[in-house]
Amino acid sequence: MKPSFELVASIIDELIEDTDYGNIYDYVFDGASDISCWFYEVENYTHFEMAHGYTKIVIESDKLGDWVLKIPILNEKRKDFCAIEAANYKAACEAGLERFFAPTFFFAEISNIPVYIQKKVYCCDGDVSDNFYDWTARQMEESRYEYDTDDEFDDAVYEEASNLTTQSSLRAMFEETNDLEDIDKLYCFCNKFHINDLHSGNYGFDNGRAVIIDFSGF
Repeated sequence: MKPSFELVASIIDELIEDTDYGNIYDYVFDGASDISCWFYEVENYTHFEMAHGYTKIVIESDKLGDWVLKIPILNEKRKDFCAIEAANYKAACEAGLERFFAPTFFFAEISNIPVYIQKKVYCCDGDVSDNFYDWTARQMEESRYEYDTDDEFDDAVYEEASNLTTQSSLRAMFEETNDLEDIDKLYCFCNKFHINDLHSGNYGFDNGRAVIIDFSGF
């Protein structure tokens, strides 16, 4: 069940409160640079866990149950990348590819702040990086003889796995549980909608099943 409007509004109200490092308006609209300090201060007096990238703020709270909040960073006349992400999820549903993405929807505009929700999934960069490494090692196994030692081979695999293309990234995460034809369809979808930033931090696991959690492109 999705969170209630009253609950989400109460969370936004807490973020609007002034701190020594400002409030959410400073970071969504005004380009304030102390966002990590603001996060630390907010987390100290609330039940929230917060994270951010270049285009979004993510808010997690036990009160939200199976959902997290996403709020776009709109300073410097940036696009609303959360809106793009929600539109991409709708397009994925229409294309029959929704299983590859964490469900994402526009929730409401609250106190002039656009708020989106995404299904909460397990996220761990290390687990995704392990998937990248293991897949890459399998692809490079036939060339192992070219390396003098196992350490040299491991280093080469690590370097390659750290710089996967979009197509290779998708195969590394989905090849074991999906047909290549479906992954190729997903790759074409990602190309069409400019979903091009699929590093280890942009995947998660929904009950053990890999999903993309950041798919607005950049």
